[in-house]
Amino acid sequence: MAMWEKRKDEVRKWDSAKKFFFAKADDEKTYKKSTAKNAGFGSVANVEEVPSTEATDESVNVVLEAMQANTEQMNAVAASNAGLEQTIKEQSKQITALIKMNENLVKALMAAGVK
Repeated sequence: MAMWEKRKDEVRKWDSAKKFFFAKADDEKTYKKSTAKNAGFGSVANVEEVPSTEATDESVNVVLEAMQANTEQMNAVAASNAGLEQTIKEQSKQITALIKMNENLVKALMAAGVK
């Protein structure tokens, strides 16, 4: 996961994530298929190996689903932020108009001699 997080944001897209994590799962499968004897450790060849390719695939799918949900949440937040930004701009214009109206009112009252 740390290797994935170190990638640049523009590379960390949904399609890239699928390729990256499935490649990692394939590496894991290859590693689990190797035996101690094939690796030059014949004396430990009696150790029981635990196959878990389904668990690895399932883990990758869980991570990918979580990343997809996170992406959807981030997109929703971005859309919400855009709406809030527009509201703030409109309120800023209204406040500027109110300030101008207050200035004109004060000038009119001063011109009329009201203290």
